[in-house]
Amino acid sequence: MPKAEKTSDVIEARAEFGLEWLIGGLIALAIGVVLWIYRGEGTLIGLSLLLLIGGGGATAYGTYILVKAKNVPSVDVVCSYCQKVNKLTATPEEGFLCSFCHRRVPVRDGRPLPVFQVRCGYCNELNYYNETTEILICESCDHEIPIAQEEGRPKKHLPRGFVAQEDPNLYDLVLVEANPKHEGQIGALQHMLALNRNQVKEIMASTPAVLLTGITRKKAEMLQAQLAVHDARAEIRPTQG
Repeated sequence: MPKAEKTSDVIEARAEFGLEWLIGGLIALAIGVVLWIYRGEGTLIGLSLLLLIGGGGATAYGTYILVKAKNVPSVDVVCSYCQKVNKLTATPEEGFLCSFCHRRVPVRDGRPLPVFQVRCGYCNELNYYNETTEILICESCDHEIPIAQEEGRPKKHLPRGFVAQEDPNLYDLVLVEANPKHEGQIGALQHMLALNRNQVKEIMASTPAVLLTGITRKKAEMLQAQLAVHDARAEIRPTQG
């Protein structure tokens, strides 16, 4: 079964691909026309015909891709957190990122799992978990939150050193190496920054670029590791001032 992707991302990627062919074809046609007009004694006829034929084919192919770009299968899946409808290309077999609240929606057997709410006993921040959650760490203060487990299911805990936040300093996460054509990197940055594809690709093309500023070292290291999974490189630098 094909992997479920966001319908909007697939349409955008196809449109970009079609535009590349269309623009390239139009450029080839323009050059071919100029060479045909100034062909002189006929020395440029072969090249001009080649450009005209190739440019016409590329233009037609690009136009075809653009026309078909929106013909993408669409499955409506409701986010367990914000209850907004996400349009995916197939029924999801694994968790996916919600386009609206940017949380990872848990999925089992093609259906989103219900989520439950619990407040942190340390900072009173609202956190979420689902039936597959084994360890819950507060998103605000990084303390472990005890959660109810099914009867007979062993409880797991993180070592204390991994839970409490020790470093009081703040840091910046700086993207230093990225590939604007790498879909995994684009998706990771979209989730991290809550931006659209074009905004993310602009950032990736202008490295080094500060992604986040004034965050804890723990959060910076976690996000750095997420980028490293997709072969992007980020550095953690102390926040100035």
